[in-house]
Amino acid sequence: MATVLVAVDASKASRKVAEVAGHWAYVAGDDVVLLHARLDYVTTRGDLGSVEDSWAASVVADELAAIVRLQGVAQVTTRIDVALNGEIARAILDVAHEVDAELVVLGHRTTTLLAGLLAGSTAHKVVNLSDRPVLVVR
Repeated sequence: MATVLVAVDASKASRKVAEVAGHWAYVAGDDVVLLHARLDYVTTRGDLGSVEDSWAASVVADELAAIVRLQGVAQVTTRIDVALNGEIARAILDVAHEVDAELVVLGHRTTTLLAGLLAGSTAHKVVNLSDRPVLVVR
């Protein structure tokens, strides 16, 4: 049995990511690790700040894990990790290696390819840096 890593956030697009990944994992008989990489940053004073607190991140992860389970996946594990200074892609890839994910599933919210390339979207970074298959859900 393999593991599918599903990277989500608090966006509405993550609901679709959870549905697609859940269906994929169910058909393949895979387990799912649902990752919510919480964005933290260092302020100019050197303090640690957070865009989203741990409790809010846990609520989002639990709701999306329920969507994955509704697709028929028996084993769903949720993780809340910290991505310091916007390094969301690095956090996703690190967890993919840690859990030995056979597939990474994540969403893409940028409206155009050019905007994604210019902004350096998380999906674009993961696709280009990953050593394993990546499924991007639009």
